[in-house]
Amino acid sequence: TDANIDIRALSNSTQGQRAEKTRSSLRRHIHRELLKAADVFSMSMIAVELLTNRSPWHEIHGIDHVHAKTRLEPRYLHEIRRGVCSGRRPRDDRISHVSTPQDKHVVSVMRRVIKHAWRQRPKDRPSSRKLLTFLSS
Repeated sequence: TDANIDIRALSNSTQGQRAEKTRSSLRRHIHRELLKAADVFSMSMIAVELLTNRSPWHEIHGIDHVHAKTRLEPRYLHEIRRGVCSGRRPRDDRISHVSTPQDKHVVSVMRRVIKHAWRQRPKDRPSSRKLLTFLSS
């Protein structure tokens, strides 16, 4: 009968949880997924730096070399943030400046990785596991 329901089992089930706990759990899950997508996006920025030896947003803040010991001013950070949110991505025109066929293959592969990692919607970006599989093949 209904009177014999195990209260502990009910409290451990989704139906028995308070709504706040469920919402909190969902927020944590979404936050984790967004962090993973942000890590993939950040990895692509590092790839651009490695392939061009330039800061990814050098055209905005004028820092031409990755190793420049300069802090970005808040106005530049705001412009970059606004650009990323509206779909703008760093210029990658210097990526194609390579000399050997092997380098050209690596650059071709990395361009594809960067393109997928720069997708606007975080859920459309590949996971780090998928990137690793792609790079290993």
